[in-house]
Amino acid sequence: MHSKQATQALEASLASAAQTPVDDALSGAMADLHHAVGSAPGPEDAHGSPPTISSQPNSLDEDHGLSALPMPPTDLVLRLLRYAKVEPQTFFGDFPALDTTAMIGYCQKVFFATEPYSIATFIMVNAGLISMLQKLDRRAQAELQISPSELERHRTNLSENVEVAVQKLPLLTTQSTDNITAIFLAVRHKTPS
Repeated sequence: MHSKQATQALEASLASAAQTPVDDALSGAMADLHHAVGSAPGPEDAHGSPPTISSQPNSLDEDHGLSALPMPPTDLVLRLLRYAKVEPQTFFGDFPALDTTAMIGYCQKVFFATEPYSIATFIMVNAGLISMLQKLDRRAQAELQISPSELERHRTNLSENVEVAVQKLPLLTTQSTDNITAIFLAVRHKTPS
């Protein structure tokens, strides 16, 4: 369906941009593209409206349901982030693109959302928290007052959140540092250590 919509959007753009007839080579290319995606020519979808391309395809402006997913308690996240400020190498030494300061900023966007945040931000927060929780040794767990069972429950919820959010990423995600980092973290989270 995405290929058909992309083809139709491209065709509509070309038709509206050109006041002169489309040349034979371009017409042939469009016909080949229609054949490849198995669609009939036409700039409208099944509902009769032209396809739209969102300028922010991964924004929570339209509710993607991510805000309803279970997250660790805010007080635990705050304790974890404070601990990360004291022990930054423990958590982010192996991935310099996401450091303590960046993680604090992303967590603020999700846990204290005063404006919409992106799916990529949600993925980075969840995958980052998974990584942080996995790296806690017994001493740190005791200091943060988190039991092994609670730790495992939060890691499971966060992992499921990453899976849900990845499924909501648009097929054609815009290139940005946040999107690339989120995809990297999601893949890294799924790769066995």
